[in-house]
Amino acid sequence: MTREEVEKIGEIVDEAVQELYPGAEVRIMGSYRRRKQKCGDIDVHITHENFMKKNPPLGLSKIVDLLWEKGHLIYHLTFLPGMQTGSKVSDYVRSSRHIPREAWKWCKPVGYLTSKGHSGSSYMGVMKSPVVAGRRRRIDIKFYPWRERIFAAIYFTGNGYFNRSMRLWAGRKFG
Repeated sequence: MTREEVEKIGEIVDEAVQELYPGAEVRIMGSYRRRKQKCGDIDVHITHENFMKKNPPLGLSKIVDLLWEKGHLIYHLTFLPGMQTGSKVSDYVRSSRHIPREAWKWCKPVGYLTSKGHSGSSYMGVMKSPVVAGRRRRIDIKFYPWRERIFAAIYFTGNGYFNRSMRLWAGRKFG
């Protein structure tokens, strides 16, 4: 997708974040930040200086629910504790006319997938394109505590090769 489309999606996410957490920093990362002309997905990084060591309780879940309720998100690829939307098959029936109705009776909502071992929150989903009618776009949203923002930005900017190389270098240098 074009950089302009990524920017419009970023604005939609920023609007929802500011509604819940005024003053939060919302940045588009990944290939967009690496100045690629075309992006495969949207990577959004959220931080807020009021949340120095921990994110607000269920913070990302509330943002995701708001985006869903406003009709921007249409599929959840991960579920976060506290999410109120997307846990019923009927939520997806309304968002996809491409899957035959009879197929939905065999579906069961997936369980919660959560990140453990760090204080950030991570979400993956599918969003409606605000530019191309009927087009869907993959989105990753991460909410990190303020004190981790630089490290998260480095990780969330780099491609896979860069991130693996950085971990290898750090392992050799610091053990």
